[in-house]
Amino acid sequence: MRRVVIGLVAIGSLVSLLVGLAAAQAQKPDATIELSEGPGRGDPVVQFPSKGTSEQAAFDLLADVVQKLASKNGPVVLSGLKNQLRKEDATFSEKKFGYGGFLQFCKAAATKGVIDLTWDEGVGDYRVSVK
Repeated sequence: MRRVVIGLVAIGSLVSLLVGLAAAQAQKPDATIELSEGPGRGDPVVQFPSKGTSEQAAFDLLADVVQKLASKNGPVVLSGLKNQLRKEDATFSEKKFGYGGFLQFCKAAATKGVIDLTWDEGVGDYRVSVK
């Protein structure tokens, strides 16, 4: 039985390595698999990526949500913004595109000219606006 458990852990590690390599290749939207934590150690959940999901579509969703929030409530801050995106699209995750966190995703969107990020000392958070 020990050999089987070691084999499963090794397969899980191999799949993790392959997914990591795929994510490192500039977040290509044609990635072959998605990997997430499974029910047990060394037992990942492997899925095919959702069709039609691209990084640009995620950036567009971000811009739309920021614009809607700004028109309703005024200036938008970064904290809580990810929850607002998930209200619009429950499947949203910046990790699908290889980003380590939501701030990294937003900084990439700012670099691509989708949004503006400005640190606000008074609020202690980033202000987000659509370009």
